[in-house]
Amino acid sequence: MTTAGPVAAGPSYRIIQPQVHHGRGVYETICRANGYDPDKGRVPGVFGLAEWSALLARFGAGQRVAVVGAGCAERVIGVALALRTDHPPSAQPRSWHETIGDLSLAGHEPHGRWLYGVEKAVHPEFQGRGVGKALYEAQFRLVARLRLRGIYAGGMLKGYERYRNQMSVLEYAGRVMRGELFDPTVSVQLRRGFKARAVLENYAWDPEAQHTGMLIVWEAPRRGEPSTPERRVQPR
Repeated sequence: MTTAGPVAAGPSYRIIQPQVHHGRGVYETICRANGYDPDKGRVPGVFGLAEWSALLARFGAGQRVAVVGAGCAERVIGVALALRTDHPPSAQPRSWHETIGDLSLAGHEPHGRWLYGVEKAVHPEFQGRGVGKALYEAQFRLVARLRLRGIYAGGMLKGYERYRNQMSVLEYAGRVMRGELFDPTVSVQLRRGFKARAVLENYAWDPEAQHTGMLIVWEAPRRGEPSTPERRVQPR
């Protein structure tokens, strides 16, 4: 596998295609972003060293990380993992595990026409610096380069924890879709140009979100059409 150079740059970080040695940093970033301690044993469902080499061999060109520093001081601070699939977002929804196959991304279809967002995480110390936006932009460029139809994913309703004693997760999801409530994951994704299509119950293990996600879809603009503008969703 060839070594990729920088894909994009931010004020103090670079977005690059990851290599095998980034595996530990990827694991730590995903853990920290989700409130897990990476030093207290393997966290189930988080991409670790055991799967990392196989994942890169399967679809290394589709992965992106944000890094700071260089050489021995290089540190992963953001992660965007993806696979290609021919299962369109308009078809019967599948769970996260059904779509990825396993943590080596066995569900990847090399000629799939859609990019499926498997994982996105930014280390808490670097949130609010545009890292997540830069990772999305890198994926949008990847879709254009591969001439795919777009990106879709299941955005976990991480903000539901604050409202669980006030409403059901389905009511919460509906209010997020209508822009009445701000969700720290899904509302931000809608700002990036994604459209909310459906609620995904039992989508992935996440007690905070009651295991519920939102099907979000970004369709690549057709030739001659402008890119989808960002949708502003203001916190309430």
